[in-house]
Amino acid sequence: MVRKLGYTHWETFIYHGDEIEASSVSATYETKKNLSCLSSPQATVPEKVKFAVTIKTSDAGKKASLGIYVDGELELEWETNSTDYVLKTGAIDVSWTEGLHTMEAKLKVEAGGTAYNQLFEIYYSLRR
Repeated sequence: MVRKLGYTHWETFIYHGDEIEASSVSATYETKKNLSCLSSPQATVPEKVKFAVTIKTSDAGKKASLGIYVDGELELEWETNSTDYVLKTGAIDVSWTEGLHTMEAKLKVEAGGTAYNQLFEIYYSLRR
């Protein structure tokens, strides 16, 4: 007889991805990528949402920022002065209502620079 001792594990899978390069010369956040994610008992109900993004700036003296907005609220933010793409990752806990939820990648950069984003991936994590 095998008895489970209440052990649970996390199952993570990619939900959405976008690898088209986007850029911004704005000093305030502007939406560059917008993806909708579903939370539904008929499909999947995530407990964590993980993000992987790449970001760079045109000029090492001009800091670039990338913000992740979920349903209009800033949830994660990264900055870089690198002129080569750097990978950034982060996760948020969610307890979403059923339906579609909006994920936005927004860019901004210090005056005179250009911020770039290429990779924008969203992963769902579920407890099993």
